[in-house]
Amino acid sequence: MHSLPREIDQSIQQALLDELAGQLAIAGKTIANPPGYLHALIRKHALGDLVLAMADQVAAARSDRQRHQATLDRALNGLPGEKKPPASATEVPNGGGSATAMNARERLRELRKQFKAGGQS
Repeated sequence: MHSLPREIDQSIQQALLDELAGQLAIAGKTIANPPGYLHALIRKHALGDLVLAMADQVAAARSDRQRHQATLDRALNGLPGEKKPPASATEVPNGGGSATAMNARERLRELRKQFKAGGQS
């Protein structure tokens, strides 16, 4: 696929790609030539006839995924600037679990301690 024309603002370029992605995701709809469909969107934009039906939904879904991923990353890795426990503190006695699971369990233990300490104040 060729790149989008540089004279089109980056936010419009993203909206055009989001529209294409949304149209491709419609169940039962077939777009035989996605690059041609994108080119048609570019032409409609140039003529001022562009109507985007799916772009906002695709952008919102992407934003939601990014927000959820950031929340998950913070929960698994701790808050920025927060001191992480040493690796030995995350070891499981029976050696079970992946490093991610062990880190998540340790983070859960820390959160429980913080919650209990906050409840006694």
